[in-house]
Amino acid sequence: SKQDTLAETLAPTGYTSAVFIANGGNQKWEGFEMRAIFKDEPRDKGVYDAAVSWLDKNGDKKFYLWLHYMGPNGPYEPLKDFNKFTDKNYKGPLDGSYERLTRAFVKQEQLSEADFAYVRGLYDGEVAFNDYQIGRVLDKVASLGILDDTLVIIGADHGEELADHHGYWHHQASLYEGVLQVPLIFKLPGKVPAGARDATPVSLADLAPTMLELLGVARPQAYE
Repeated sequence: SKQDTLAETLAPTGYTSAVFIANGGNQKWEGFEMRAIFKDEPRDKGVYDAAVSWLDKNGDKKFYLWLHYMGPNGPYEPLKDFNKFTDKNYKGPLDGSYERLTRAFVKQEQLSEADFAYVRGLYDGEVAFNDYQIGRVLDKVASLGILDDTLVIIGADHGEELADHHGYWHHQASLYEGVLQVPLIFKLPGKVPAGARDATPVSLADLAPTMLELLGVARPQAYE
């Protein structure tokens, strides 16, 4: 049976909603009043630009804004300004492409510490770019004077192996902790204790009911 999405659950309580996504197929994204998928690089900047434009028009309303970024995924090709974590003199065999890293894994190539460090530095550059774009959105929310009244959640769906086990670089074929253990950050002054950390394992399936609880919105039975 069809279950309401979070956007559909929030709509009757007065929330307007939008989703801007950098890694989407043909999903309908039910319940969102505005939706856009970005495929041209840098996709994450496209998400940011759309979010800021939308906030300019809707930041004075009750809103649900979902932004989906793609930067810290292969291929690892950070923009020049964010490629600050690699040895510029690296002349080794690796780059950040799927194909090259997959070949290194399949052939179990003997790699040096410089090889590992170079690819991980490319990944760090992608993370830095992602962090920058998220920060720009939060700066926009702050400029509207609503940051302390806005529930902010930052999460992820997976990490990357980066050759930690068996020379495998990606995430699709791994269930090691580095892939499964992802960031999950909540911010809402007055309701979420500042600086609190909790090591209790949780699932992203818990996100929607937790959000509704913090917002004081009744949860559909499907969320229980």
